[in-house]
Amino acid sequence: MARSAVDIVRAYGVQAWTEGRDDWIPELCADPIIRHDANREVRLSHAEQRARMRHNYEELRPVFEEVVLAGDDEYVTLVWNVTGRDPNWKLCGIEVFRVVDGRIAEVWNSTYMDGRWGLSKSLGAHFGGGAGAPVALPLVHADVAVEGQRATGTLLVPAETTGLTHWLTQLLGAPTPDGDAPCARFAPGKPATPLSLTLADTQAPAIGLEGVAVANLSIALERSGLVNAAVALSADVAPARADGPFLPPALHRLADTFGTFERDGLHAAVADAAVTIDSRGAAHGCVTLLFDGADAAAVAGEGVLTFGWRDGDHQLAFTGPARLSSPFNDFAEEARVQASYEWHSDAMSALVTTPRA
Repeated sequence: MARSAVDIVRAYGVQAWTEGRDDWIPELCADPIIRHDANREVRLSHAEQRARMRHNYEELRPVFEEVVLAGDDEYVTLVWNVTGRDPNWKLCGIEVFRVVDGRIAEVWNSTYMDGRWGLSKSLGAHFGGGAGAPVALPLVHADVAVEGQRATGTLLVPAETTGLTHWLTQLLGAPTPDGDAPCARFAPGKPATPLSLTLADTQAPAIGLEGVAVANLSIALERSGLVNAAVALSADVAPARADGPFLPPALHRLADTFGTFERDGLHAAVADAAVTIDSRGAAHGCVTLLFDGADAAAVAGEGVLTFGWRDGDHQLAFTGPARLSSPFNDFAEEARVQASYEWHSDAMSALVTTPRA
């Protein structure tokens, strides 16, 4: 009985590569095979395919893990993770295979990425050094390296008001109320609250972190179409207080970008923005503006920049004096101009609005 297209891709993409069986290539692949990468196409003979598989095989000893493998009689998609002799070496990727007459004839693959697909991690936080039940904070991804008794790395968290209130407090200090409105204003100068974290992972022991210091916070729209925040931190390694998982409450993900840049009668609307802010309130990033009539170069210079993201009445805004660099990616459509600028500010503050229950 002839093997299915899915079985052929599994034998090639998982088994042959893991076992180093380059002798299976003539049976599994066409001669030549066509590999489609971004902006190019490569044709490989059987000999070239075998050489590609043997290259660095003994050094890497790759072990491929099938995450998703699905298809029909001709096209098959494989989502994979790979690691090897060095446990710190991790890659993941997605490939689409076309099988013709029992052999793989074509492959389309995205750029391979560091890391692994879809590992479930969760984050529990103790504020003020308390020993009670942890507060569950939302987490997208954690990249934390441990060396001796110190840990450094980045937590990727969703842009939502509850979690970002905690992270801004660690970065800039406790907020002050903004009048009678349900708002909290953050500006540098107040001490951070003592913080310990427990990072729980479904495939690894939990990691405990104490004396957590946040160096900076970066927020931007990612290629996934979601707005996320990257929290750069350092801490002392400590015993984990709980095994998790920690389940945060329902989120109000901030998505809609808003804001303005104003100077000397100029009013430009913010279409997109990114920010990195440190504990001194110094910040920089990129902003895309929309405005009428003015030359894009004339907009560059000093002004007041306000921007943020919102979901209904939930919102996060940054504001402060800022200098825009020379424009790039600028174009005009009728009387409307769009242009992007790098920006820098020595005194940004943040405002988080969370409606009262």
